[in-house]
Amino acid sequence: MIRRLVAFVVLLAVVRRPAAADLAIDHRDDRLAITTEAGDPVADYVFADPAIGRPSLRDLRTPAGVVVTRPCPPRPGIDPPDHPTMHPGLMLCFSDLSGHDPWRHKAAVRFMGFEGRPAVRDGAASFTASVDYLGAAADTPAAPVICRERSTITIADGRACDQVVRVVTWDAELTAGDAGVTFADVQEMGFGIRLAKELSPKGGGRYLASHGGRDEKGVFGRQGEWCDATGTVAGTRCGVTVINGPGNPRQPFFHARDSGWLLANHFGTRTYAQGEPGAITLAPRGKLRLSMRFVLHGDVADERIEGLAAMAAPAARDGASSALIAPATLAAYAAEFNRLDPEDVVNAVPNAEAAAWLQANVPRFDCPDADLVQLWHFRWWCLRKHLRRDESGRWVFTEFITRPQPVSSALGHHLMEGRWLRDPQFIDQAVDYWLDAPQRERLHKYSQWLPHAVWQRALVTGDFAFASDRLDALTADHRQWAAERGRPDGLFWQYDVRDAMEESISGGRQAKNIRPTLNSYMAGSALALAAIARHGGRIAEAEAFATEGETLRDKLLATLWNPQDEFFEVVREDGSFADVREAIGFIPWYFSLPPAGQGYEAAWRQIRDDRGFRAPFGITTAERRHPAFRSHGVGTCEWDGAVWPFATSQTLTALANLLRGPPQDAVTKADYLDALLTYVRCHRYDGEIYLGEYLDETTGAWLKGRDPRSRWYNHSTFADLVIAGLVGLVPRDDDVLEIHPLLPGDAWDWFCLEGVRYHGHDLTIIWDRDGTQYGREAGLSAWVDGRRVLHAPTLAPVSGPLE
Repeated sequence: MIRRLVAFVVLLAVVRRPAAADLAIDHRDDRLAITTEAGDPVADYVFADPAIGRPSLRDLRTPAGVVVTRPCPPRPGIDPPDHPTMHPGLMLCFSDLSGHDPWRHKAAVRFMGFEGRPAVRDGAASFTASVDYLGAAADTPAAPVICRERSTITIADGRACDQVVRVVTWDAELTAGDAGVTFADVQEMGFGIRLAKELSPKGGGRYLASHGGRDEKGVFGRQGEWCDATGTVAGTRCGVTVINGPGNPRQPFFHARDSGWLLANHFGTRTYAQGEPGAITLAPRGKLRLSMRFVLHGDVADERIEGLAAMAAPAARDGASSALIAPATLAAYAAEFNRLDPEDVVNAVPNAEAAAWLQANVPRFDCPDADLVQLWHFRWWCLRKHLRRDESGRWVFTEFITRPQPVSSALGHHLMEGRWLRDPQFIDQAVDYWLDAPQRERLHKYSQWLPHAVWQRALVTGDFAFASDRLDALTADHRQWAAERGRPDGLFWQYDVRDAMEESISGGRQAKNIRPTLNSYMAGSALALAAIARHGGRIAEAEAFATEGETLRDKLLATLWNPQDEFFEVVREDGSFADVREAIGFIPWYFSLPPAGQGYEAAWRQIRDDRGFRAPFGITTAERRHPAFRSHGVGTCEWDGAVWPFATSQTLTALANLLRGPPQDAVTKADYLDALLTYVRCHRYDGEIYLGEYLDETTGAWLKGRDPRSRWYNHSTFADLVIAGLVGLVPRDDDVLEIHPLLPGDAWDWFCLEGVRYHGHDLTIIWDRDGTQYGREAGLSAWVDGRRVLHAPTLAPVSGPLE
C-alpha cells in the first residue's frame, strides 16, 4: 500500500502533506515514465536499454523540476564523459557476486518484469520489479541465476525544512540462486547515484556527510547514516540527500568521488576500513535486504541537512526492531526438529537449510510459555517442509508430506498462515497456481474461502494491487461455486466430505445438506470480492458483491440458526435441523457475519462447557453430550467429535473476531488463551513435539498414529492465531496500526513479536509489564522500522498512524 510521507519532526513541525503535485505513471515499452498529473517529468525507470542492461532511475527531478542526475548518455562537451554505460542515474549495482561482475557488464542482467501493476495512491508512485543476475556474460536460457533482486521503489512528495521535497525509497530483497551467492567486500557494491555535474565538488557543488566530513577527501570510505550533495543547477540551489534505510546489514561506507559518483556500500569493511571482511554469503534461496532513501530538495542550509535527513529518514536505528530475540534461538529449534525427522521426503528447502530459510522468512516470537514458543518454531519448520515448486517452477504448498500434488481443502489456512512470511512470492505464486484453469477442477473438490483469504493477505502485505489484478479470476471461481452448489432459495449445499469434514454426525458423503461451512464461505468471499473491487476502483462490482454477501448473510441467519439450541446448525434437504451442535456452527464468526447484540453470542457458551466442545485435548468437532458423539469408528477421518487442528484454527479465528467486537457475556479473553494453550499441548506424540491429522479429545492420541502421510500435516494455522489473535495485530486496509491483544492482562508479564513484515514495514510489538524484560519502558509498545509509534501502559487496545 502506498502511504503519504509523514516526516519525523526534528526542526519544524510537519503536520500534513503539503500542497505538492500528485504523480502519474506511463508504462512504455522500455520504461516507466513518472510525471506529475500535469505531465511534468519526474523520473524514468528504464528497464530495457541494450547498452546498459540493468534497470535504473534516470533524469531525477526535484519538485521544482531541476534535474539532479547526469543525463544518460552524457551530453558531449557538457557532462563529464567517464563511465557512460555504468552511471545511468540512480541504480543498485554489484561488481562481484560470487565472482561475477554485472557492474562492468561482464555478467548479464535480466529484467523479469513487474509484480502487479505500477500504481499511484495518495499521489505517490510505486512499483515492484524483479531482476535476475546471471552467472554468464550473455543472457541465454542456459545462463544460471545467481541472485534475484526484488525491488520496491516509491516516489512521493512531502514536506521538510519549510519546503516540498521529493523522496525516493528503494527497498530491495536479494534472494540467492540454487548455488547460493556471495556479495564481496569490494568497491562498487550497493546503491549508486551519478549526480548532475553541478552537484559534484568538481562542478562547484559539495558533499556533506553525517559525521561532518566534506567532499571526497572527508567522505570517501567513511561510514555514515547519510550523505548530502548540494550545488546550483541552472541558477537553482538544490541537492540530494542519501539516507541509510532500515534492515541493512551495517551502516554504509560512502564511496564518494568528486566527479559526481556517490555510492552507499554496505559490504566494504575491509576495502574501506581495513577491518574484518564484510562479504555476505547467502545459502541457496537465502535473503538479504538493502534499503535506502533519496531526498531531492531545494535550497537547504548546511546546518539544517541533519534535520532534513532526520525528517525524511525511514527509521531511527536504535535496534528495537531486530535485537530482542537472538537468531541462535531459531537455529537451535531447527536443529532439534531436524533430529526428530528421518527426512525421507525432501521438498524445496531441506532440513539442512531450514534455519537459514526460517531466519529470512518468518517473524520471531518469545513469551514465558516455553511450550508455546517451541510450537511457534515447530509450526514454521513444518510449513517449510511443504514448500515445493510445480511443473512450471511456481511455489506451492502441499498438504500431505508424502503427496507432491497440492490439495485445496486447507488452501485458506495456507494463505492465512503464509501471509506472515516476509517474502510474498511463496503465497503469490500459490494463489496463481490455484487460479489457473488446469487446477480449477481440483480447486473445487473441496469447499474453500479463497477470495476472503486473498483479501486478508492483502491487509497484511498492503499489496492491494495483487488482489485487484486477480479479481476477474476470483470472480470466475466464485461464480463457478454458485453454479455447482447453488440452491433455488439462494443458499448452498455441500456433502460433508467435500467440506473436508468426512463422517460428521449431521450429514453424510451423499447428503446435500445446507451447511454453515460453504454458506459462510460464500458470504465471506462475496464481501471480500466487494472490498477487492472497491480498492481496484470497480465500484459497481463492489456494490453488487456487497449486496450479494449481505443477502446471503441474512439467509444464513434466518435459515441455519436454531433458536432452540442457540446454535448455527446443518439443515437437511427436507428443511429440518440436524439437531446437533458441531464446530462448524462457529464458522459464521470467521467472516464476522452474525450481528452483535441479537443473541447469537449465546452459541459461544458451548466452547466453555465440558458437555459442549471443551475437552482435555482441545475443541471437539461435535458437542460431547450428543448420543452420536464419536460413534463413527476410528481411522477414516471422522468429524463426529474428535479434535481436528483444521477446525480448531477456524474456531479460534472466529472467536478472536467475536472478542474484538462489542462487549458480550458469553466468552472472555481467558477462554481464548485456554483454548490456544490446549491446542499447544496437543502437539505431542510420546512426549515429543508432533503434528498430525486429528486426535482423541481425552487422551491426546493421534488417531492416524504415525501414518507417514499424516506427519507434519499442513491442514491448519498456528502463527496466525498468535499474531492476529493473542498479540492482537489487526490487519487493516488503511494507514492505521491497530493492536487489540487477546492475552488477559493478568496472564503473562511479557512477550515480544518482531520481524513482522506489515504494509512494507518491519514491525515489533512488545509487552513488558514493568519494563525489566527488554529494558524499554513498561507496557505495550509497537515499533515500526525501529521507531516507536504506539504505547499503552496496559494490554488495552491501542491504535495510531503506521508512520
